[in-house]
Amino acid sequence: QSPGTQPSPLAPGALLAAPFKASLKNTPQGGLLELEGRAQGYPAGTKLHVSLVIAPRAPQPEPAEVAFFMTLLTQEQEFKASKTFAKRTLIPGSYTLRVELLLAGQRRAIGDAIRREYGLPRDARVLLGKLVIQIGTPAEVAAHDKAWNLELRQRLAQYQGIQQRLIALEAEVRRSGLAPSPEVMKGFLQRFREARLQQDDVVSLPGHKGPYTTLTQVRDAQAAAIKELRQIKFTPAQAHRQRAAAFLQQAQKALP
Repeated sequence: QSPGTQPSPLAPGALLAAPFKASLKNTPQGGLLELEGRAQGYPAGTKLHVSLVIAPRAPQPEPAEVAFFMTLLTQEQEFKASKTFAKRTLIPGSYTLRVELLLAGQRRAIGDAIRREYGLPRDARVLLGKLVIQIGTPAEVAAHDKAWNLELRQRLAQYQGIQQRLIALEAEVRRSGLAPSPEVMKGFLQRFREARLQQDDVVSLPGHKGPYTTLTQVRDAQAAAIKELRQIKFTPAQAHRQRAAAFLQQAQKALP
């Protein structure tokens, strides 16, 4: 994995540029972003906003934000920042690091001083520098995507198992006239909908929208839905046929 340390290109307008260098890599503790640079012509205490995005890959049409944070300009007109992604691995791909000046986010005195100096509007957003960093080779990117898509297919197959359990539950209610308690029905359907939302997220993206957490969230939602299924207890239902019918209606809405 390339450390990606090199000077950033200057933004148009020398007075507004902030040359910097940065490194982006994985460590045993997780991903690590480090950067340092200079931004001359701004008051000490100016807030510089740093964003890191990963380039899109099909079927994801837009870049996905990985990090967004702030660092302060010192009296020496320097800035430095270190961002650790604890226990998270940066996936192979092309990342763009941007340093920007957001006037709306400045302290009033600093924002007013910058506006007077450069004639900027109050909501100006100025790009001070940009750097593209590659993690992994093209072959590693392709291998990651292949493994990722395989795991997603496996996860979706497990979701089909959840759906089959719900279908079986529906059949049992129809056959015996039994129904879970309202609390159990409500809890299960809420968990199931959460799992479905996570599934929809996974279906629509190859995982790069949330390169650290998507699969973890899917696993958690899936485990919660399965737990709810296992905890459902049936009760005598002669007096609960209306409740059973309502449950069936809700369950059918939860199914794709």
